[in-house]
This record gives sequence, C-alpha cells and structure tokens, in this order.
Amino acid sequence: MAKNKLLQHYHVRKGRGYWLVTPTMRLHGFQNVPCGPDGPGAWAVGAEWEARWQASRKGIEPSTRKVYPRNSVGDGFERFRRTDSWKGKPPRTREDWDRGWKYIEPIFGDVAPPSITFEMLDKWYFGIKRRKGAGEAWRAMKTWRALYNVLAGMKLCPKGQDPSSAIRRESIPGRTACWSEGEAVRITKAAWRSGYHGLACLIAIAWDTGFSPVDARSLTPGDVVGVADAWDFY
Repeated sequence: MAKNKLLQHYHVRKGRGYWLVTPTMRLHGFQNVPCGPDGPGAWAVGAEWEARWQASRKGIEPSTRKVYPRNSVGDGFERFRRTDSWKGKPPRTREDWDRGWKYIEPIFGDVAPPSITFEMLDKWYFGIKRRKGAGEAWRAMKTWRALYNVLAGMKLCPKGQDPSSAIRRESIPGRTACWSEGEAVRITKAAWRSGYHGLACLIAIAWDTGFSPVDARSLTPGDVVGVADAWDFY
C-alpha cells in the first residue's frame, strides 16, 4: 500500500496496523494507536488520528486531552464530541456532560463498555455520593446513562442493557428556604460591596422578577425592553 499524507505515520507490523507518534507529537498529548488488522478499517483509523494531529499542529483544534484505547468509553466519548449531534447541544448541556464526565473518566475512561458491571457502577456511584453528596452523584449517573445510550448507538455496547439501571439514585430534596425583601436587599448590597457586581445584579433581578437563578443567568441585552427611562425583561 503506497503511503499518502493521511497515512504518513501509519505502519504495519506482523500484519497489524499502528499509528506511531514522534517525540514532538507525544509532547502534544498523542500516543501510539493500535489500528487493527492491516486493511481499509485500520487505514481509516490511522487517517482519523493523522487528521487529529494535523489539526492540532496547525492550531485548528487544541491538543488532544488523552488518547484512549480503541472502542473504550473514553474513545467513544471523544468520537461523540466530534459529531454534529454533540456540537448541536446547547452550551449548558455540554457543560453538564463535562461535569459528569470528570467522575466517569478516571474510573471507566480506558475500559471497554461491555466489561463494566453492576458491581463496578454501584461502587462508583455510592463512592461519589459519600464524597460529594447526592447531587453530584446524581449528575454523574445521569451523564453515564446518557453516554451509555450514545455508546450503544455506536455499537460499542448492547442497547438497553445498561447495568446502572438496577441502581436507584437518591432524590435531591426540594428547596424550601425563602427571604424577605429586607434580606434580599442586604444580600445584594453585600455582594456589590464585596466586588461581585454581576452577582448583585443577578440577586436583584431574581428578586424583582421572580425568575429562577438559571433564568436570571441566561438573560441577555436582547431580552430587555426599554420604555422612556424605564426598562423590563420579556
């Protein structure tokens, strides 16, 4: 097979293909990647990693965070990040995925999805719950279950057989605290005097409008309606 630019770091050893990195590429976070038996499938893997390297080298994309074993949980998530489905998610949704991923990655990033058992997930979930509380454990589990469905769609694990489905997550108690107008004013002034001007504005807006913190944070100048010297949100 003649070498081309997309396969310039692809090599064949004992009938199997490997994408092999140079010392410079390793400094950028790339590692050697086994591509499988030499043939079109392995060439496609090699070309994919060559494209990643070239994009990183040219500054088109940041250096890869980590190279995961092929068809592992981490590899599947990295592939998902490059899809239009991921790019089409709202920024806040992607932030939630990344926040949950930080708990998944250290334990399951290098692991093949079908090898993950109920016992492994049970220990992982309740470990987070003990260390970080029910809220963070729920977020991590929510991300895992959504990611499992994505991995199943990639044929990396059986569809509808997520072992975590046997784990009952603890519900987070609803918020019941309330503040008087005077307390809200004092909190707003304290935030302003401490230099947290944005926080002070959010507190004042939430109090005046009845918006939730999330709704108050999502407001933009385009949501403002001005009439004479007065203005409001819609």
